[in-house]
Amino acid sequence: MAQTRFTSRIPEFMARTADTLVLAMVVVLPWSTSVATILAVCWMAALLLSPYFCEVGQEIKTWPGGTPAALWALAAIGMLWTNVPWPDRLMALGDLNRLMAIPFLFAQFRVSPYGKVVLIGFLLSCTALLCLSFLMYFFPALSWRWERTPGVPVKDYIAQSGAFVLCAFGLIVLSLKKRAEGIHRAALALALLAAIFLINVGYIATGRTAIVAAIVLVFWLALKTANWRYALTTLLAGTALLGATYTTSPYLQGRLSAVVEEAKTYRPDQKAETSTAVRLEFWRRSLVSIAEAPWIGHGTGAIQQQFGKTSVGGTGLSAIVTNNPHNQTLATALQLGVLGAILLWTMWLSHLWFFRGSDWLSLLGSVVVIQGIVGCLFNSHLADFTQGSLYVIGVGVIGGMLRRREFAEAKAKR
Repeated sequence: MAQTRFTSRIPEFMARTADTLVLAMVVVLPWSTSVATILAVCWMAALLLSPYFCEVGQEIKTWPGGTPAALWALAAIGMLWTNVPWPDRLMALGDLNRLMAIPFLFAQFRVSPYGKVVLIGFLLSCTALLCLSFLMYFFPALSWRWERTPGVPVKDYIAQSGAFVLCAFGLIVLSLKKRAEGIHRAALALALLAAIFLINVGYIATGRTAIVAAIVLVFWLALKTANWRYALTTLLAGTALLGATYTTSPYLQGRLSAVVEEAKTYRPDQKAETSTAVRLEFWRRSLVSIAEAPWIGHGTGAIQQQFGKTSVGGTGLSAIVTNNPHNQTLATALQLGVLGAILLWTMWLSHLWFFRGSDWLSLLGSVVVIQGIVGCLFNSHLADFTQGSLYVIGVGVIGGMLRRREFAEAKAKR
């Protein structure tokens, strides 16, 4: 009898363990890649032994849960028609393994009541990083990373600014929610914290992709807000903050004006490896390779091989060999052709459609998706650990919470 009672408690214990591990992952993610990876492996093991696993099949049958799985499956099949070494094929597939977490997270947080705890954990972790960023910027003698950007305590400015923009617009969504509920002090406090996150991005660690995402998100939230007064307030406040930051931050001005100058002077044979010029060259050569195998691509893991081919006889930028074209659509199309690119955009659009509502959960989810899409226009963010994980966990947890609410509403109507 005791053995039966112990065995019956195992699934419940593993469910709580899986919830705890997701919380631990989002807390650690802004700080450490290696620890987050270990926690992700432990989470998957716990999830497979929990009752949540039984719900995964139902989520894979839906567009939001099935398209990430389909894209991963196509990448797995794509290993068969490439001629690069198997370690390269498996490494390229491994970069997309996290997509499979989306239907698993949908299933978990459709049942688990701890989705809000996970979101709060991520916000608190990023707020701690925000405080440390300001501290090390104003007191650089405290920094243990002399060679890195001031005000970036861990990882890099791209990952930090991306996480901070995500937090800022998540806080704006919550501020609008509190204002609609008449809780004005809480709304103001949330808006002020959002402004502090954006100030850090504008003055201390500016990722240009994050700035573009912030501009797009200002207009997106204004468009999505049902109340025209809130929409106008969001648009005016966001525009004013971004404008004031730009006019008072020489650092931000320099970062953005450099894009124009680098684009003007770009030549395939130039020797100066500026960020914008390198991207333009990578995009040009990606299109050349895609044109050679437009429908099914060159196979999973073939990016570096194709760049090696197009670098033959080149000089300057045209001689660089890379495995990252800095554009997710081009990276996917080069390996999996137009079919892969269509599937990638089908996934994004299905997630955007899933979060099409104007309630706070839908707005939060759409912020994650929009930032992910914008980021993938200038980088291969789905293949990058931090940015890819932010997208997957954000969509998965918030999507699961939305499904949980939908199921509860449907049950209440019966």
